[in-house]
Amino acid sequence: MWLIVRVEDFKEQNTKEDLYEKYPDVIKDIYLPLCRKEHVDARGVKRLRFRPLLYGFLFVKVKSVSSLKRHINHKGYFVYKQDAAYGRTGNVNGQQTVSMRAHLLCSHVQGYDQQTIIARSTIDNEDMERFMFYSNRYADNIEGLAIVDKCYKDLIGEHDVVRVLNGPLEGWTGVVKQVKHKGVKDRRLFVSFGNDHCLSISDIRKYDLCIEHEARHGQRSAEVGVWRAIDQIIGHLQAQHPTESAPATLRALLKTYNLKQSVRRTAVMSDVAYARQSQEVEVRYQNKVLAQLDASMHSNFRILAKYFKADRSNIDEALCEFIPDHTLRPFLTPTAGSVMPTGADHVVLTHNGIVELIWRCNLRALFSFAQYAPDRYAPPADVDYEYFAHFALLPADGGRVRVVASWGDFYDHLASLTADEHDQLLADLVAKKYTNMHHLLTSTLWHGAKVPLSPKVSLSHTVDSISGFYHDTAVNYDLSHADCMATQVVAALKAPLPDNPSLSIFNALAAAAVEMWQGTRLLIWRQLLQRHVLLHKVPVAEMVTHYYNHY
Repeated sequence: MWLIVRVEDFKEQNTKEDLYEKYPDVIKDIYLPLCRKEHVDARGVKRLRFRPLLYGFLFVKVKSVSSLKRHINHKGYFVYKQDAAYGRTGNVNGQQTVSMRAHLLCSHVQGYDQQTIIARSTIDNEDMERFMFYSNRYADNIEGLAIVDKCYKDLIGEHDVVRVLNGPLEGWTGVVKQVKHKGVKDRRLFVSFGNDHCLSISDIRKYDLCIEHEARHGQRSAEVGVWRAIDQIIGHLQAQHPTESAPATLRALLKTYNLKQSVRRTAVMSDVAYARQSQEVEVRYQNKVLAQLDASMHSNFRILAKYFKADRSNIDEALCEFIPDHTLRPFLTPTAGSVMPTGADHVVLTHNGIVELIWRCNLRALFSFAQYAPDRYAPPADVDYEYFAHFALLPADGGRVRVVASWGDFYDHLASLTADEHDQLLADLVAKKYTNMHHLLTSTLWHGAKVPLSPKVSLSHTVDSISGFYHDTAVNYDLSHADCMATQVVAALKAPLPDNPSLSIFNALAAAAVEMWQGTRLLIWRQLLQRHVLLHKVPVAEMVTHYYNHY
């Protein structure tokens, strides 16, 4: 087993030799990572010299825990016996225990026993081999490396997990955080290293990154959860009541659910009795509201009710902001809403005067990390990449089918750009390697527009179009055979692109969404897409402690 050992800065080599000399029955191997740095000597000549990659650290492999325990004290310091001299004569009189300055790296050792200190400073053998591989090969190119006192499991709960796609750290995954050191801001990559520490790597901006997993906690994660809950209930309401406005129904239910119920208090009623009766009245009232929904939607509805009650002072404004009157659900969602027939990959739902095609699709091949081997701690399953695409099938010129995908505020923000701003966006997409999004915005297959709806379709005076992208097919629009029409549309969307046979017409649209979701350089656009286009699901493998692969 490997352990992190803290030593004095600039005395790493001497300490390494002392450990080998004093503990031959304990130490199996010691690793001191070195890198070459250029310096100018007193005569102005440039020379290369070796220096520790991490000042003040050694990595020690011990033969057994039991032998290690005999040679460290209660604070994790290495100790040894030496002859003790007493008196003016200097005669040897017994032995004394001497503590070295080297100790196992563990924070807050007070109150910890030896076993806990050892566990907190331990590094998994495979993790250590991986670190040695990269440091031996790329040590000269890795900048700002440090070991920090942070628990990786806590970081991945509050931050998105990213993967490095190029450079010496290719394949590494971790959490990116902006830190401030001596007044200078720096985005650093934090990688799991040991049971209680992280490796911190500076200047991570120069590498290409992609997001693999969303954060599971925090304010941003809570909002994403709210968006998913809203979408699931909207989909359920549209399937159950296709002639009604699902967003308006959900807003009314939430507003009614959160109404405060009054309870008459008598003169002889105690505080405890009054509180109990108030709670009983509130529960009965809320159960009546919940009875209007299917039981499968109750948990999502309670999430929304709690969110809007706790975090929003003006509930009317908040409900209109989070649950606008959209005819069509976001382009890609984790759930279908309508029941999918057994053995089928799509279903047709007619609601509010439109024909909606809901198509089950697997986007695994479109994610940037698909070429990497599965994570050893959390192997991704196909179900992690299963989504439902939503299209409105509208009549176009010539009696053909126009396929429309809703991109909501993402497209509205795109349409609000001036010509110069639009050109700058296209240049940024090229410079920052958003090739699929650039192809979508310059393609002739998918057109961005606010696609108008007929007056009969409009849910209210504010809803008269769908903001997003549309594609005109060669399929005849025939409401009398909607299922057959939808099957032909699916076949048309699976057709390969003329200039790129490896991508289908559908994949050209979906790949742009996935690419923008995974990107880390256009965060405003990603936030709009995350809410209005691609409601990314929480991975099935929830209990994730590490996210990286073997080297």
